Amino acid sequence: MLPHFLNLPFWIPTLTLALIGWGWWTQHRDRPLPARMLRILLVVAATIGILLQFHTLFGRDAGVSLLILMLGLKLLELRSRRDALLALFLGYFVVAGHFFFTQSIPIAVYMVATVWLMTAALIGLSGTARPVPARTRLRTAGMMLAQSIPMMIVLFVLFPRLPGPIWALPKDSSAGLTGLGDEMSPGLISDLIESNEPAFRVSFDGQAPPADSRYWRGPVLVNFDGRTWRRETESPASPRTTTFQGAEPVSYTLTLQPSGRRWLLALDTPGEVPPGATLTPAYELLATAPVREVRQYRLTSYLDTVIDADLDPRTRARTLQLPEDSAPRTRALAREWRAVAASPEAVVARALDYYRQEPFYYTLQPPRLLDDPIDGFLFETRRGFCEHYASSFTVLMRAAGIPARVVTGYLGGERSPLADYLLIRQSDAHAWAEVWLEGRGWVRVDPTAAVAPERVDRGVSAALGEDSILPAFVRASYGTSWLNRVSMSWDIVNYYWNDWVLAFGPERQRELLEKLGLHRLGWTAIGLILIGTLGLLMGLYVGIYWWRNRPRHANDVDALVDALERRLRRCGYPRDPGETLTALVDRIAHEQPQQRDILHRLAMTLHRGRYRDPEAVDTASLRREIRALNLEKRNPP
Repeated sequence: MLPHFLNLPFWIPTLTLALIGWGWWTQHRDRPLPARMLRILLVVAATIGILLQFHTLFGRDAGVSLLILMLGLKLLELRSRRDALLALFLGYFVVAGHFFFTQSIPIAVYMVATVWLMTAALIGLSGTARPVPARTRLRTAGMMLAQSIPMMIVLFVLFPRLPGPIWALPKDSSAGLTGLGDEMSPGLISDLIESNEPAFRVSFDGQAPPADSRYWRGPVLVNFDGRTWRRETESPASPRTTTFQGAEPVSYTLTLQPSGRRWLLALDTPGEVPPGATLTPAYELLATAPVREVRQYRLTSYLDTVIDADLDPRTRARTLQLPEDSAPRTRALAREWRAVAASPEAVVARALDYYRQEPFYYTLQPPRLLDDPIDGFLFETRRGFCEHYASSFTVLMRAAGIPARVVTGYLGGERSPLADYLLIRQSDAHAWAEVWLEGRGWVRVDPTAAVAPERVDRGVSAALGEDSILPAFVRASYGTSWLNRVSMSWDIVNYYWNDWVLAFGPERQRELLEKLGLHRLGWTAIGLILIGTLGLLMGLYVGIYWWRNRPRHANDVDALVDALERRLRRCGYPRDPGETLTALVDRIAHEQPQQRDILHRLAMTLHRGRYRDPEAVDTASLRREIRALNLEKRNPP
């Protein structure tokens, strides 16, 4: 239950620990258990508390909270072995509930250790005559867990993978997840930049593109209300006119962390659509459902393309629209540039020169913009983060009559020193602009690079410097510091955990079945193979158990005595407790006198071999005589 202190309101696990302590005190101090009416009142109070906290009894948070509180209350009525077994079974559900919140490696290891201890406790309640020593219980529980690993692997590989996360409830699966949204206003990306959590990892088929080409495209924002940029809910249904001829293809595999959003990140410009995704006219990759589990997909992007060489009137109108009476000084400056510029390209160059020549600063702690944020930033504060530069540049372009839009995503990525992949963190979030130019289509322009070019080449930490308010753990996550080396080494473990375990969805399972040659059999045949494999494993375990617990004999004569007793038992003559072999043979000879001589001879030979001279016994001949013994089967009484 302890990891739930990180997931649930503090009072819920605290109250549960108090109930557990109360139950332990009554057991070990031989105190009476709480009265029935008091326990009922505690159940009602706990249920009301959860309703007041979550306004429901259903869903992930409320359900897990109710489960752990009921477990604590159950420990207040331990009166029998049945109560203890029920408490243990509830404990298994509490352990499984951790996967609703996180599927990280530390939690998985913690859960295995907890299940091991609980299974050892369950063995202690197995009803043996004498208490089983703790060491024996732990060893037996460990062996049971080890024996379950092959079955777990078979089920993991062959059991049909369901689309969507098994360990997440739709209502709660996006809680606590971070990532890009479908709107941008001053401060949103700078808040995201303070998170050191991985956003995604990328493995390239060949050489990775240079840093200034690693723009990972996310939501494209078109609508602007004077402060906030928003994505179009319905993109214009215009045909895409994109030219890939002569462009440089880059193929890669991207492993995306859960975000609760539909964005699938890709390098500009994706040339294909992975399964379960769509490509909008603005070249956004969207999943068919929010990404609530680790998702892996392959892509080929083209770095030098002409996007929308012909702009349709509807898109042009939308990407030129500005709110009335907004940013009057910015509009006037843009019209001034447009009046003297020979081309739209000249206006773009003039704007970038403006950012370079005026005292603009790249900072995570810009002054507040109370009135008009665009005019306030361009002419007064001149201190901001990438969203300030992308937003103001796009307004300048639209005011100058140049179609423009804001693109949000991520920039850069850090190469792992021990494995061949790039790690892109939430702190790599970025915003830039796109302008439409005649004959060139949509062209990426990053005004932030005019103010802080090191942001493109070396990352956000280098651009902000040591004196920024960027958290120390984010600054240390870049470069050659020992903390970064430790962080990247641990990230390799997470990379393979995500690649081999968490990202093993329906597509990955289909690929593996194709490699194994099982994809043509159909799920019915695969199900039979699954059942047969599990049956073989069970038979193997039973055989190993029988072999380990088979009767062991000091010599061959003892084995022959056991063989004779088994033969007589199958014929209906089991040896009674305390009955000697000689007495057993006399009893059988009394009922079957025709076998008297051979039975007595076998018994005497075995006695001689056991107590006098074992070497004098011809064990092979004696074994054949025992097998050939022909007794009439005795009907059971």
